[in-house]
Amino acid sequence: MDALASRWFFNLRWLGIEAGSDVPRYFVRYGGEGAMPIPISLFRRRTVDGRPVDEVLKDVEDWHPDDLGQVEYAVIFTLDSDLEEVTADEAAQFQEMVRTRNYVPFRDTRARPAMSHPMDAETIRATGIWVRTSDGWFASTATVAPGERPAEFFLYDREGLSYRTVPAAEVLQVEHVDAEGLYEGHWIPLVSTWKQDGTRVHAPVPRSGADYRAILYVYTSPDWHALVALPRAEVHDQRGGNGGVSFLVPLSELSDVREKVMPG
Repeated sequence: MDALASRWFFNLRWLGIEAGSDVPRYFVRYGGEGAMPIPISLFRRRTVDGRPVDEVLKDVEDWHPDDLGQVEYAVIFTLDSDLEEVTADEAAQFQEMVRTRNYVPFRDTRARPAMSHPMDAETIRATGIWVRTSDGWFASTATVAPGERPAEFFLYDREGLSYRTVPAAEVLQVEHVDAEGLYEGHWIPLVSTWKQDGTRVHAPVPRSGADYRAILYVYTSPDWHALVALPRAEVHDQRGGNGGVSFLVPLSELSDVREKVMPG
């Protein structure tokens, strides 16, 4: 049975109800201009009578249903969503911003892992949650919290948008990866990898592979004016809900690649 075909299984798996977990999860959308992203909206997922309830904060203590399904999309397709999961502390910070009508970057209260060398000098992984099985490394379709071991993982196939279910017993390792590519003298987040024919790749790609390209993307940066002047820069209209600047770059044009890795 396809796990996502069963709404009961979907609720059970992604909410952690089997473990009696009812701790809300929070998500934000960023906006604004400047060196640091500013949160502009807050969402949450909580459990009520064993079922998920997704909501968006409209005003002080005024939660409305997430009728557009933005939280559900963020939970299933973490890398494709414009929402980012945040801590309960950051959610509380945002609610204080709503109360005072003063929106500022979050105070960073979390420990951050140090930048490390790539897992293999010959391969590249994009930013995301990576899961190792006996067949190698694969990208998870959704966020897996550090230390979490769900009963099953949903992993993308090596190419395209299809995915499959893998039992936890077959998972050997989980890593949270923030990847960056050095392009034209600038370290820029490396968010995805692609084949020349436009097929998205969800597995490590060969560093020297002539058939592969990377998408680099940054929402905002103190080097913004320099970045948008670089070759291949595509500036996104913030009015469309995205913003930022992206680069579709052949791997041969990256001077270096590095990873920041947090064990899962």
